[in-house]
Amino acid sequence: MVGSGRFGGLWRHAGFTRLWGAQSVSMFGTQVSQLAIPLVAILSLDASAGEVGVVAAASTLPYPLFGLFAGVLADRVQRRPILIWMDLGRAALLGVVPVCWWLDLLSWPLLVAVAFGVGTHSVSFDVAAQSYLPALVGRERLVEAISKFALSGAGTRVAGPGFAGALIELLSAPVAVGADAVSFLLSGLLIARIREREAATPPPGLECWSCEIFGVGLASSGGTRYRDRLRRAPRRSIWLLECSRRSSCFS
Repeated sequence: MVGSGRFGGLWRHAGFTRLWGAQSVSMFGTQVSQLAIPLVAILSLDASAGEVGVVAAASTLPYPLFGLFAGVLADRVQRRPILIWMDLGRAALLGVVPVCWWLDLLSWPLLVAVAFGVGTHSVSFDVAAQSYLPALVGRERLVEAISKFALSGAGTRVAGPGFAGALIELLSAPVAVGADAVSFLLSGLLIARIREREAATPPPGLECWSCEIFGVGLASSGGTRYRDRLRRAPRRSIWLLECSRRSSCFS
């Protein structure tokens, strides 16, 4: 699974470069929609400040609601299909906005539903990507892979808002949301071209709902409780639950 040759590091690993490219493209697209969707509510629907706040909250609410369950699911099935379907789902949901705007069918409840749906898909994508990375590059290159993802993420957060503003100025907010849909299609295509395969191995001794209840306890206590179970539980499950907890707190 690890790319051949040391020269160039992970940039010579075809699967990693495709996953990195997919993540980078979708992050740029996300910067566009984070700015464009509230502008659609303001400019196209004359939404009030409270309504715009609800739209913004709808995109982040799925993280605390579904983050832990998404982590348990990603620990029990193959992650690559999750990544592809979540990208396609986000593309379809975002594509509804410019189509309905063009047909004069766009409404505030529809915009809230789209934001919530995209956020729900993003939860599963983010957690599955965190779990897929070690299987793709191997544990010995995991630190290098994470550093490259962090670097591209920082660059996106710096350059993304300016790019999003320019795109919205050029195309209008609803059409810019459609451009974000295209970015998720491109991301899904790149991930579909990853040839490395992984085996789904459910962690022994922990049922799905037991993992969920344990994760809620871990998130609510900050890891101070369940110390005995932490020692017995599979490391991969604990890592996923901790990633989900952090996503819920900081998203």
